[in-house]
Amino acid sequence: MIFKPGSTINQQTDGAYNLKIKGIANFMGILPFNKLIKDILPAATVNIDLSKTRLVGMTYFENIIDFLQEQDRAGGAVNITGLERHVSSSGHNRSLKIMNQPFQPKHSPRQTSLSNFAGEHGFRFNRQVAWNTSSLRNFQFFEIRPIERKDNRITGTYLKNNINWEIADVTFHEGASIADEIYHSTVQVVFLPMEIPKFVLEKEGIVDRIFDRIMAFSGYMDIDFHLYPNFSKQFLLMGENEEEIRKFFTKELIYFLEHEEVYHIESNGEALLIFKNLKLARITSVSKILRFSEQLLEKIVDKKVITL
Repeated sequence: MIFKPGSTINQQTDGAYNLKIKGIANFMGILPFNKLIKDILPAATVNIDLSKTRLVGMTYFENIIDFLQEQDRAGGAVNITGLERHVSSSGHNRSLKIMNQPFQPKHSPRQTSLSNFAGEHGFRFNRQVAWNTSSLRNFQFFEIRPIERKDNRITGTYLKNNINWEIADVTFHEGASIADEIYHSTVQVVFLPMEIPKFVLEKEGIVDRIFDRIMAFSGYMDIDFHLYPNFSKQFLLMGENEEEIRKFFTKELIYFLEHEEVYHIESNGEALLIFKNLKLARITSVSKILRFSEQLLEKIVDKKVITL
């Protein structure tokens, strides 16, 4: 199963590659894996199926993640599936994974709560790990924070505006090394139907290094609104185009934010990233985030703001 695993790769008519890994996928299988992927185009989509593996070693899986990140940087995508019936040797995402045929994974108490919450509100819940996190990497906050994965995803649509959103538990590192501190945070991404200015908004006075404001927007200053001193005192606002940001933050939007809980809000021009803090959110907090973002969209969705 190590030397003749029977792994295969096939290119589909749409240009995507289906890679099926079989047998024992440990460090001795890295060279055969690299041979399989050597001719894959950098911007291609690759579907890696691990359902026929008996074992996936840590070094082997790290090699897959390295490939995923390379494809992502080149504009491609890697989807990893088939680990639902594998048992991990530890809580680390890249730990040794062994197939356990009779094993039927059960929801954790958190997953049960999230699943029930999603069902009660007509949302969709998916507990499976998603290794493709390219949508998050488009935000400044995650540019210098390697993302490990996202899971426990709840997705839905704000029907009033027909805007799709996703809430997920995201695991990421504070630094470039896997040995750096690991964070688990619940974040929401709202996919906008229009372009808006790029900006970061968060509570004024927070000096925790996790936000790295200066690194995120090097060279930009806090944008103050002299007509709204309370807002300027309460929030730190930075972005690329100050003129467009000032147009975007209307009286109605500023008033709304002044009277709501403070969230980290970031725009990459096409989507919003919203989270409260760097830990997993309880169901009550998830509900509050959804309410907040829906009301926030009511203040901005009708704007015809185009970034320059």
